[in-house]
Amino acid sequence: MIKSASEMLAAFIAAETKEVDAVPMEHMPTLGAAYEAIVSSGIDRQFVLPSGLDLRVVSGFIKGLKNQIDCMLVRGDGQRYGRTDQFIYPIDQVLCVLEVKKTMSKADLIDGIGHLSDVQRHFVNHFIERYQAGGIQDFEQAREVFSKLTGRASPSSARDLDAAPVEDRLLFATLARQMHAPATILFGFGGYGTERGLREALVDIVEADIGRESNAAPELLPSLISVGNLCLIKCNGQPYLAIDGADRWVAIASTRHNAALVLLEFLWTKIELFCHVRMPFGPQVVDFHPEVTH
Repeated sequence: MIKSASEMLAAFIAAETKEVDAVPMEHMPTLGAAYEAIVSSGIDRQFVLPSGLDLRVVSGFIKGLKNQIDCMLVRGDGQRYGRTDQFIYPIDQVLCVLEVKKTMSKADLIDGIGHLSDVQRHFVNHFIERYQAGGIQDFEQAREVFSKLTGRASPSSARDLDAAPVEDRLLFATLARQMHAPATILFGFGGYGTERGLREALVDIVEADIGRESNAAPELLPSLISVGNLCLIKCNGQPYLAIDGADRWVAIASTRHNAALVLLEFLWTKIELFCHVRMPFGPQVVDFHPEVTH
């Protein structure tokens, strides 16, 4: 099912892109809006989103953040901003946040990573508040992913976690938060022509942005960076996971696989967890190249 759905999504995006490219347009905001609309309309299809779950694709704002969001997959009603087509949603109703670029340059990568890291920071603060208030108690998938990464039993209680080595506490806390966090996706229609070029650009960004306020920490990096058919994928078990050797976590991997399929994997995984439904995944094999960063 997901294979056929991804093929239809890829065909839709290709057809809509061809139509937009056929019309000369030098007004950059209008051109950018046209490409954002392609992604939004592509996701808002019956073969992508299941019916009956009150899922919507909107643009607007996440409550508490200043930056406008190109495209959000949300659930339920939000606050309409005046008479515009923009909506304001609290972070706990947001399943996925997408930022769209027509042509992805290194400056666009840095800009997009910065905007999407703000979303993840905002979510972390919200997560901590909810956890301390007893509103988050489901960590089963985080425990499963932790065990797969380390080959050891996961902490099964707050007491076990407090007694664990600091590296284990940091890893488990990151996995637990990412399980509940919205997927963040940086989507470019073109730009980088090779997988190696895209990988090296991310490595340069990560190495140049090290420190307490870094936007390039593993938890803050986008879930998916897609440029044409090239993908950089965060391997946090949502849904992908990569290990180098016996127990070294590969935070980011790359692939030249069908980008529409990878995008759907992220969307459907988040829908399953958020809406407590089963999506029609089929057996898939993705050729990962996991040497980007650990």
